[in-house]
Amino acid sequence: MSKINIKAFLENQIEHTQHKTETIGIQNENKIIYQDNEIQMILTIMNTEIHMRRIQKEAILDCSFNPSLTTDGNYDIKSVNMMIPVKMNTKKLQIEKGKIVLEYEMTLADEPPKKFYYELAYEVIE
Repeated sequence: MSKINIKAFLENQIEHTQHKTETIGIQNENKIIYQDNEIQMILTIMNTEIHMRRIQKEAILDCSFNPSLTTDGNYDIKSVNMMIPVKMNTKKLQIEKGKIVLEYEMTLADEPPKKFYYELAYEVIE
């Protein structure tokens, strides 16, 4: 297990909003875990695929990203005890040593898809 410096960037390309965070996280074999304010992020890297678990106080998003595929996920909203199906259409997935770049479309239930760009840069500090 290693302590890592993390710089994360998320852009909602439909709503033109951006979120940046710099924090300390943990890398345990193929898992990267970090806290972004009230959100815990767990990324599991599996060869050419990434599984993301985003845990908030009121909701959990579980999804996978696989290049050029549409994968199914779940958005569990605890406050109303509701599970919403999510479709992830991975447009780009780049996994390098110390960096992940991800472009995807997320469709929640029957809503129009939202486009996102996510970049995670990390380096081992201990």
